[in-house]
Amino acid sequence: MVRRRQVFRAEGLGVALLIPIASFLINEAYSPVQFRFLDEFSHVRTAQAILTTHHLFSPNPALGISPQYPGLEVVTTAVASLSHLSIYVAGTVVVGLAHVLLCVGLYFLFVEVTGRVRIGALAVLIYSTQPHFQFFDSYFIYESMALPLLVASLLAMVRMLKTRRRGAVLTWGLAALAMAGATIVTHHVTSYVLVALMIVVWVAQWIGRRPSWGDWPLPILILLTVGGLVAWDGIIASGTVAYFTPTVQGLLQALVPHGHGPSVRQPTGPPFDVALEYLSTLLLLLLFLYGLSRLWRLRHRRLGRLVVAFGIASLSLIGALGIRALGSEGSLLYGRAATFFMLVTALPVALAVRAVWLWRLRLKRRRGRVRRGSAWWGGVAVALVLVLGLGGVAQGWPPYYARLPGRFEVEAWERSIDQRNLDLASWAATQLTPSNGFAGDFVTASLLASLGNQAAPQSVAKLFLDQKVNAAVRSLVKNERIAFIAVDRRISTALPATGYYFTNDPHSGDYTSPLPLSDLTKFNHQAGVSRIFEDGDITVYAIRGSVYTAGSGSHS
Repeated sequence: MVRRRQVFRAEGLGVALLIPIASFLINEAYSPVQFRFLDEFSHVRTAQAILTTHHLFSPNPALGISPQYPGLEVVTTAVASLSHLSIYVAGTVVVGLAHVLLCVGLYFLFVEVTGRVRIGALAVLIYSTQPHFQFFDSYFIYESMALPLLVASLLAMVRMLKTRRRGAVLTWGLAALAMAGATIVTHHVTSYVLVALMIVVWVAQWIGRRPSWGDWPLPILILLTVGGLVAWDGIIASGTVAYFTPTVQGLLQALVPHGHGPSVRQPTGPPFDVALEYLSTLLLLLLFLYGLSRLWRLRHRRLGRLVVAFGIASLSLIGALGIRALGSEGSLLYGRAATFFMLVTALPVALAVRAVWLWRLRLKRRRGRVRRGSAWWGGVAVALVLVLGLGGVAQGWPPYYARLPGRFEVEAWERSIDQRNLDLASWAATQLTPSNGFAGDFVTASLLASLGNQAAPQSVAKLFLDQKVNAAVRSLVKNERIAFIAVDRRISTALPATGYYFTNDPHSGDYTSPLPLSDLTKFNHQAGVSRIFEDGDITVYAIRGSVYTAGSGSHS
């Protein structure tokens, strides 16, 4: 694709189809019989509630924000109801199609903006190198469904701006608004990115010229989209602000100096992965800067204002790199952000990679002969894309400690899910009443909340770490309405891969040795505590009527 002199539309579309199909097949081979990512199980619970109650917005203790953005689950449950497929199969079909439509939509969007088939196909290839493309953006999560809707809305908006016929303007405008509405009800962050991109395009339309009455469709589209967004988040998804507050607070804390300055945790993992992460990030930045100069040369062409808009929006890469350097959560936030900033950054990077190949052609044309080394430039261009792709895998999701296949690891996301804790969640769903407060380590509590239909309090570390049943522990049990404690003794065998054993763990990142086994077996000796589930490694204790809920003295 890079080396050929001409690329036909069918060939470009074929590339845009083959890339997501191949990557999704890899994702399915990774875990072909069940979901593996914890957030997927949370969305399964929302889908199960829709199928059971035939209503939207049922509470979901596993991920409270999920029912408020039900786009993914609405489509999945519709497919499941019509086809009688399981939620896993129906969800796989839905996110698989969404993954393919994302790349196809991006291809048409890039072609509309640049008018070049080759650049459109190459930009899709560049986008596929971003860290979360291979796995995270193919999971059964609401972002996977929202991304192609965002691209479809942008594509319809671009077509609206390019046409001069009023009927076509109205048609494409309504299509853009419909896709924007679908994005709003599917995923919060994606809808915010969509509005931001619309505003950037609007600003670019006014740069260097006076606005005219022909510009009215775009601001109207933006106003209607913002109105729908405010209405949904303010009335239906009213928990969005509370959901994002901890993330924003953590980001602000990373910006505030502590002691000698912000604490920056460097990438960890196998040396080869770390080297690839640094190399690919540096390479992306260099290609982006060179690609911006190539993009600037297109500003005077017929589609120049759209190109300028993409150039302005692609500067978000610089902000993302700043976030990357903030601290312990910087790498995770950068990976999440890459899904969005690469939607526009892929264009200048694609132009830069194409320019590297053109250097070879220019060398060939000089004095009618090939200069020494000119034949290598085609290989260099291919190598650049490979480094970006390998770096994306190295710094993307899942992290090195969670990759499958592999043996069970402590608090390591996918590697911490096995048949034992899945059986525990199934037992809780069938043998217990729903929505009981369950205390446990992060992975166990997450599975009990999603697949087990229980409630998982967020701050239960004190219950495990304190040796005595004191007033603070009883207050925790009462305030969080904890009725059961799930103990997986395997977490005493190793340090947590994520750095924490529990949600809101006060010692996150500070553990130097595994939890003592005595911290986990002490519940066997507390007055009134009953064991109601035991499989050798996992034990469930019922604590109603025990020392944890009574006003008696402390017991060690």
